Order: sequence, then structure tokens, then C-alpha cells
Amino acid sequence: MPNNLYLSFYGCSSVSIQTDRARIICDPWFDTPAYEGTWVPKMNVSNWVNKIGDCDGIYVSHIHPDHYDSKSIFKYFKKYGLKKIFIPQFKDINNIDRNWLKKKMISDGIDPKLIISNKKNTHKLKDLNLIIIPRDFNSFSDIDSALVVYEKNSKNSVTNLNDFGFNEIQMKKIQNLIVK
Repeated sequence: MPNNLYLSFYGCSSVSIQTDRARIICDPWFDTPAYEGTWVPKMNVSNWVNKIGDCDGIYVSHIHPDHYDSKSIFKYFKKYGLKKIFIPQFKDINNIDRNWLKKKMISDGIDPKLIISNKKNTHKLKDLNLIIIPRDFNSFSDIDSALVVYEKNSKNSVTNLNDFGFNEIQMKKIQNLIVK
């Protein structure tokens, strides 16, 4: 029997996507105020790590503190152990690496071996296939990404757009990937 995809919402941008065999948590941010305390999760965050449960990997869409929060990730690691963190890979401009998120994660103390990123932006997590789509307009300020998760046997997919910023060209690219 083919696996189905299940989606669970935890607040703000945090969701999990899973099958019977694999589970990925997206943008885990819960208990740390973002943007100098002006953005606070509107939910009971007590014991959130236990409420979310274990996963096989983490996806972080972009560097903004309501999507990437090193404190939340380290609390998660402390409870469930180290996990791979999947992030977008942007093309270099003028030989300058624009992967600001990876640089920030490393400066925050996350082991670079846990940060998974490649030029194709495709990954495998057990029976989940991950396609990360950078919102890339060849600007140094490009940071955001979308995630398409699909399970091959059931031909089901879920798209996580977060703060992606809708653009017709990008949306057609995402739609074409889903159809494939």
C-alpha cells in the first residue's frame, strides 16, 4: 500500500510533513522572540519540543529569525539528537557565495556537516523526495525558498511556500516540478 503524506501545523511557519516512514520538520521556531522582541509566537510554547516529536530531518526556508532560530534548533537537538538540516543553495554571483543562511548557521555553532545543500537543490530523506526552490533573481538579497515534498509511490506532493513571495515565473516552475 502506498504511503500518504501527512501535514501537521505547529504555529507561525512550523509544520511537519511525513509518511509512515519519514518525517521532516519545516522552519522550527517557537519560543524565542524574533526581530528584537517585536515578533512573538502566539501559542502556548511550553514543552513544544515534546509536542512536535522526533523527525528525520529539518528544512529551513530562509534566514529570517521567525523561520531560522538556532535556539529552537539546539533545544530540538538536545531532546532528539542531531538532524540533517536541508537549506537552499543559491548560485554564486561574481564568485561570491550567497548562502547567507549556511554562513549564519555555522557562525551560530551548527556543525557544517549537518547542513545539507547542493546545486541541484534535490534531496532524498528515506521515502521523501525533497526539491528546494530558491527564490533567485540574481540579487545579493535573495534569501527565500520553497519546498516541494513528494512520495513517489503514492504520487502525492506537498508544497511549502512560507514567505516565498508569489511571482508568476517562479510559480510556473513550482507547478511544473509538481506535475513531473
